[in-house]
Amino acid sequence: MEAIDVKATPIESFTEKGLIIGGQEMEFDAIICASGFDALTGALTVIDIQGVDGRKIKDEWADNSETYLGFGLAGFPNLLMIGGPGSPSVLVNVIVANKFQVEWIERLMKHMRAQGLTRIEVDEDAQAKWAETVRNVVKGTVLEGSKSWYVGANVPGKAQGILAYAGGLANYIAACNDVADNGYPGFRFSPAEG
Repeated sequence: MEAIDVKATPIESFTEKGLIIGGQEMEFDAIICASGFDALTGALTVIDIQGVDGRKIKDEWADNSETYLGFGLAGFPNLLMIGGPGSPSVLVNVIVANKFQVEWIERLMKHMRAQGLTRIEVDEDAQAKWAETVRNVVKGTVLEGSKSWYVGANVPGKAQGILAYAGGLANYIAACNDVADNGYPGFRFSPAEG
């Protein structure tokens, strides 16, 4: 078996038996082609999600993909996400992470209902602090400075930066539960009008 850097020596063509790389035909039993994907943000930026004053999520994430705890985005009231940027979902067992996030949102909704609250907004300072935490966790790891889908490098024009919280699921759960246990600092709430 041999590893080939297809960035340095691109695939020239497909043949009946395999691929031509560097002028040489290489035979394969199977070739799997991946078209790439826009991890963590792409599923949301293709939808016309608008926040306060018509702000579009696609524009909001043009320079970065910051969130607060991976749940909310400043300027987008009542938008709660799972498996999005700032969460650990793609770096841990995604089913376990998403289950935790759904249950955390359920706890949040119960809190809001009990208090007669109908609107939740992310505080910009809390979002910036969480984004800094997400960036700091990768320092000294292989993710720091990587050019992969973990940082958006596979999508032309996408802002590059770590997309997921890499501090582990246990630390993420502890951080989120701390926020919930302390009355949801970093979020602003409003009651129903009228």
